[in-house]
Amino acid sequence: MSTSNTSKQNEKKQAGTSRTIEFQPQTSALLVIDMQKYFCDPSSHAYFKDARSILQNIDHLISIFRQRSLPVLFTRYALLRTEHPGAMGRWWKDVLYDDNEMARITKELDPLPQEPVIRKTQYSAFFGTDLDTTLRNHQVTSIVITGVLTHLCCETTARDAFMRNYDVFFVTDATASDSKRFRGGLYMDQRNEVTVLGAGPAGIAAAIYLKRAGLTPVVFEKQQPGGLLRYAHLVENYPGFPQGITGINLTDLFVKHLHRFKVPIVKAEVTRIDQRNDAFIIQRQGETVLSCAVIIASGTNPKKIQINGAVCLEGTRLFYEPFTVIRKAKKIKKRIIVIGGGDIAFDYALTLLARGHEVTILSRSDPVCLPLLLQRVQKKGAVLHTKCVIEKIRKTSKGLTLECRQHPHENEFSADFILIACGRDPNISFLSTNLTKYINDCSCVPQMSLPGLYFAGDVLRGTYRQTAIAVGDGIHAAMKVLRYLKDKGGIP
Repeated sequence: MSTSNTSKQNEKKQAGTSRTIEFQPQTSALLVIDMQKYFCDPSSHAYFKDARSILQNIDHLISIFRQRSLPVLFTRYALLRTEHPGAMGRWWKDVLYDDNEMARITKELDPLPQEPVIRKTQYSAFFGTDLDTTLRNHQVTSIVITGVLTHLCCETTARDAFMRNYDVFFVTDATASDSKRFRGGLYMDQRNEVTVLGAGPAGIAAAIYLKRAGLTPVVFEKQQPGGLLRYAHLVENYPGFPQGITGINLTDLFVKHLHRFKVPIVKAEVTRIDQRNDAFIIQRQGETVLSCAVIIASGTNPKKIQINGAVCLEGTRLFYEPFTVIRKAKKIKKRIIVIGGGDIAFDYALTLLARGHEVTILSRSDPVCLPLLLQRVQKKGAVLHTKCVIEKIRKTSKGLTLECRQHPHENEFSADFILIACGRDPNISFLSTNLTKYINDCSCVPQMSLPGLYFAGDVLRGTYRQTAIAVGDGIHAAMKVLRYLKDKGGIP
C-alpha cells in the first residue's frame, strides 16, 4: 500500500520501505468511504470535526477523477432492519440503519446518478458486496482511498484491496479518524524508513548519505538548521576552507547540499521517542509517526546557571546564545559579560567583539580554551577575569551588577547583558526510559545495543564537539542504518 497527499500529485508514490508503485491514472478508481451525515453532520452523536475538515480535499479529488472520466465510488455503512448487527453491533452498541437519514452521503459530496453507492455492513467495503466485481468491470487496477474512519473502515478496505491484487493509494489528508492517534493516515503501517532528529552537521550528513543510498530520510528540527555551528565565529579546521569560514556560511552550504538531494527539513519538536515491537514511535506536536530506524543527532542544550537573580533575567538580560544578545543590542555598543572559560565562551566573545561590543569574560578557573582563541580575544580588547565566582546578579537603573568573589577580594562588574557559556548537556529528554537505558557512553557512538537506534554528533560526544567529527558520526550512523535495514530485509 502507499500513502499520498492531495497537495503532491506525484506520479510515483512511496510504498512501504524503499519500494514504489507507479500510479496509473487511466486504470484507477477513487473510493470515498463512509462520508455519511452520521459522521459529518454536527447534529449527529457520532459527528467529529475532522470528518468535515477533509471534505474539501475529497471534493477536489472527486472533481479530478470526474474530469478525467475515471470511476468514483462511494460506500456507506448501513443495515437493513432485517439484518443482524453481529459483532460490530455488540462492540459499538450502536446500529445505523438504512432508513435513517444519517446513513445518507453528506450533501457536500453528493454522488452523481451513475456513480455506485455501495452499502456495506462491516468495516471492509469488499465484505459481502459487489465492489470487487464493479471495479473489475471498470478494468480498475489501482484504488485511491479516502474517507473515514482511517484506522477502521479505510484501513480494512485498503488491506482487502491489496489482498485482491489492487495497488492501493491512501490519501493521508483526505482520510480522518476520531482518534488523534490515527489522525492523518495509517498508524501502524505509515512509517518512515529512517528518521533523523536534528539538522546540525551530523543530521545533515546522515540524511545526505541515506538519500544517496536510495532511502527516504525524514529530518526533524525544532529550531534553525546548523545547531551550534551557526554560532561559530570562524571555522578554521574543517577541510576545504583554507581561509576559514563563518559558522553561518558553512551552515548555509550544508543546507544547500541537503536541498540539492531534495531532503526536506520538517520544523517540528519531537516530544517523545519510544519503541514498540519492531518500530520506533515518534511523537511530535500532537502527531504520532513510526520509523524503522532513528538517528539521534539532536545536539546539546546549554547548562543553566544556578546564580541568585539569574532566573528572573533569562530572556530579557541574560541569554544562552549569542545571536539573541546581538538582536537585543540593536547594533548599539553594549557592555556584555560572557560567563565561561571554554572554547564556546571565547568563540562567543569573538562574535560579540566583531560587532563592536565591549566584552568581559568571567571564568571561575583558568581558561581551558584553545590558546589561539585566548590570544585573539585579548588582542581584540576583551577583558578576562579568572578565579571569579559569581554569587549574585542585580538589576539596577544602569543595567546589571554582578557580585563576585575573586580570591582574595570581592568585586562587582557592570553589564547591559549577560551571555552564559558554562557547559552543555545532551539533548535527549525526549527519549523514553526504555531507550535511555541503552546509552552507555560516547564510546558506543553511533550504534547502541538496541538495533535501529543510532547517535551522531555532539549529543553523546562530550567535549569532542567538532564539525568534522559530527559529519563523520552522521555518515557512520547512516551506514549502520543502511546495513541494519538490509539485514532486516526492508531494502534490497
